[in-house]
Amino acid sequence: SWTLARILERARRTRFGRDHGLEKVRTHAAFRRAVPLRHPHALDPWWIRARQGEKDVVWPGHVARWVPLGRGPVPLTAAGLRSARASGWDAFVPLLADLRRDASEGCILLLGSTHPLPRRAVLWTSGGSRPSTLQLPAGLARRARTTSSARDGGDVHGVRSCIGRDVRVLLGKPAHVDRFAADLLAHGRRLGLGHRSLTDLWPDLEILDVGPDLRRAAPRVDGGARQPNRRQVLSVLEVGAVAMQDRLDDLGLLPIPDRGVFFEFIPYGEEEGPEPRRLGLHEVEPDTDYAVAVTTNNGAYACLTGYVVRFPDVRSRRLVVVERPVESRRGDLPAALSA
Repeated sequence: SWTLARILERARRTRFGRDHGLEKVRTHAAFRRAVPLRHPHALDPWWIRARQGEKDVVWPGHVARWVPLGRGPVPLTAAGLRSARASGWDAFVPLLADLRRDASEGCILLLGSTHPLPRRAVLWTSGGSRPSTLQLPAGLARRARTTSSARDGGDVHGVRSCIGRDVRVLLGKPAHVDRFAADLLAHGRRLGLGHRSLTDLWPDLEILDVGPDLRRAAPRVDGGARQPNRRQVLSVLEVGAVAMQDRLDDLGLLPIPDRGVFFEFIPYGEEEGPEPRRLGLHEVEPDTDYAVAVTTNNGAYACLTGYVVRFPDVRSRRLVVVERPVESRRGDLPAALSA
């Protein structure tokens, strides 16, 4: 894979690269021999050194920022930021192509606060302890509004300021979108408004879920007769989009393999074994569950993500998520709201 080759070319000059002999690695087979599968915490010996300010540990130069993830932060490099900008475009293009009206004329609402990052390039949606990076195209960023920071994994604040806006796009984690919708409509009822659904309030609304929703095949946000179109985008290790739903008539997610992320798929159950098979995207088989590992230009190498996916149709390479990391389930919708 040329993506892996590009990552290894930069990684050879790092501390991690020297420790694993990456100067001799040129193929995926050699990479599998040199770098074992690891969970994120097993990369701490290198990540901690980089977090302490040491240069050229997991990627040339210093790490730009650290992203909260489960038990500890993961690196986000300058190269990773550039990839996040590019993959964000990839995730937005199908949505923009199908908008009923021009999004630049309305408002884009992000659930959660934005965090300051280099060049203000990457927007973090959904708040809480595990934000997801996603880049808004520059022409749309001027129309973006954010709700205040979430508490306890839910984003239920600042709803009053949203009722008078013309919102065209809503972004956030699926459970947070549902919770926000329920609170917004409840507030409207207290004001005596007649809105029964988000489409009553915002007729041109489209929703982009940052993260897969495994609770139901067709997520709903309210009881209205007409539902907004709803797409999903997947982020692993919370450092950018790695797969996106490009078609409304197909719930599968199309991997984004050329934005600084190299995928490996391990038949589920083998990832903890002594000799796991580590397959490239072109080697997967239909209707087989795979654990997902990634090597990225953020300094993660053969890193298990906790996601388990399946490929219903290997010709299209679209995947469906059948299991997600335990830590990503925090803040899901309470049972009383998910009915």
